Amino acid sequence: MKLFIILMISTNTFFCIGQEENEYRRFEYFIRAKPLGFVIIEDIWVRSFSIGTEIRYNKRFSLVADLVHFRWKYEKEVYLTPGNYEDYDEFALYDARNYVALEFRYYPQIYKLSDFYQPYINVYSKIGGRFIHVQDGYPLEKNEVYRMNSDFYDFGASLGMQIGEKLGFDFNIGAMHRWETQAEDIYQEDGSTVYTQGVNANRWSPNIRVNFFYNFSVN
Repeated sequence: MKLFIILMISTNTFFCIGQEENEYRRFEYFIRAKPLGFVIIEDIWVRSFSIGTEIRYNKRFSLVADLVHFRWKYEKEVYLTPGNYEDYDEFALYDARNYVALEFRYYPQIYKLSDFYQPYINVYSKIGGRFIHVQDGYPLEKNEVYRMNSDFYDFGASLGMQIGEKLGFDFNIGAMHRWETQAEDIYQEDGSTVYTQGVNANRWSPNIRVNFFYNFSVN
């Protein structure tokens, strides 16, 4: 009888442990996207689109991959009649980036913090290109960039917070180093341009990212 009771307790304990591990050790898949467009101040606009995925294991470690388009738009007014501020056209300069962003994340377990709020730290890289061009009629001054193309590679780290469980958004802020080589057309006073390639634009800069997500889990 004692042997039977011990066997039952051991079997039940083993089943509970196995069930707990099955519930905890699982993969979660997040579809991530971001359609944003807004004005910073008058005549300065931001547009950003992204689509990607996050694969998380054990609720603690994950890999993230996003395909991103980000663009600044700067508008200037050109007055057609001197002194008449109602008679004008607007022209734009576009500064865009297209890149792939890769991240490795760690979600620490914080006592008494709900799963609705999930802080994380990450390291990440971006690989892509940057492009500047202006509309015909956009007023340029001497030595301003008329057109520019570059390839860049970023590496950095950040702190972030994911808010939500099934649906939600996450944001992070950190710092990165960019390795970038540019090819530029520089505007001259006579209307011509001077082409320069191999311009070193390496630098440190802050980094802020926001994404929305949908989570579907697989045990």
